[in-house]
Amino acid sequence: MWALGLCLGWLLLVAWVWWLEQRTGITPETCLVHGAFGIPCPTCGSTRVVTRLLEGRWAEALRFNPLVFLGLAGGMAALAVRFTTGWWFRFDLSLNERAWILAGGVALLLANWAWVLRVQ
Repeated sequence: MWALGLCLGWLLLVAWVWWLEQRTGITPETCLVHGAFGIPCPTCGSTRVVTRLLEGRWAEALRFNPLVFLGLAGGMAALAVRFTTGWWFRFDLSLNERAWILAGGVALLLANWAWVLRVQ
């Protein structure tokens, strides 16, 4: 339930930013790391990804943060499968497989962060 609450809170923030951008043309700073240190965090651009998706500008959304874009696409696909078939993804992984997936995830996160640093 806490994950659902976090997602809903983030979506409310995105809706507010999108509304503000549409009304005033101003994009407020929503990243605490970027606001405090002046460098983007690995998920910087995620608010802009969602606002561009709402506007139908998919290529621009992908450019801002590819990992967030692909994560949202994968999440939406998983929810579509869940709602249409009732089937849910379940993975029974060994400790070794979990370690490899974690290492791959960290490598993806670092590569994405390098992309975000280059774009912003």
